[in-house]
Amino acid sequence: MNLGLRGKMVIISGGSKGIGLGCCKVFAEEGCNIVMNFRSDEEGANREAQTLYRRYGVNVMTVKADVSVEEEVKRLFNYLDDEGAEPCFLINNAADTRVRQTPFQDIVTDDWRYSQEGTLNSAFFMSREFVKRLIIREQSGSIVNVLSKSAFLSSSIYNSAYATAKGGLAVFTRSLAKEVAAKGIRVNGIIPGYVKTERNYRDGDPRTEEKRRILPSGEFAAPKDIGAAAAFLCSDAVRNIMNGALLDCTGGTLI
Repeated sequence: MNLGLRGKMVIISGGSKGIGLGCCKVFAEEGCNIVMNFRSDEEGANREAQTLYRRYGVNVMTVKADVSVEEEVKRLFNYLDDEGAEPCFLINNAADTRVRQTPFQDIVTDDWRYSQEGTLNSAFFMSREFVKRLIIREQSGSIVNVLSKSAFLSSSIYNSAYATAKGGLAVFTRSLAKEVAAKGIRVNGIIPGYVKTERNYRDGDPRTEEKRRILPSGEFAAPKDIGAAAAFLCSDAVRNIMNGALLDCTGGTLI
């Protein structure tokens, strides 16, 4: 692809693994400089950043922050300010994956809170700091929120905490899109289906085969497939037509 993103900068939360890393790879292929946020695995993040730099020749900054914590998000953006970094794209990918599927009556309060903080609060904190700076610079930009089929598919049982957080993120996406459109800022969402990540895909696992049967094509998406959708939404090619959209990237799972 050549989406006209070369030389621009993107922040990707939860960018060192899974869908986030897939987004980093696609934006790097497009010539974007990367701010790769990670929460804990500094060695892994730095290793992936070096790989992207060697392969694509783009600048990759790794920034450690738990983006569900307001003060850490502020520190992240203050650090970017000090470095003279002016990102124009934000991919809100981070989500708390510590909470396992649990029958509703057995959900403990901390697990419920982790889900909301890791998904909703993180997107709010990141988007607020990002939008503030775009408005001050009088710069256009784009936000892409990574949602989940769980917010739209009623067959996702024992998943109410996660589904509620992702459903709230969908509403946040559309509400913010309308509010900041006049500032030249677009906000869209992506709805991934089953993606080949460590969490979702293991060869020979019966749960993997069960998920495969749900997919009309029988094929899982790759993390870079989701990254390609995110880059497309950030491009000027859809500047006048894609705002407040929730792009179905489930491979037909929601049909």
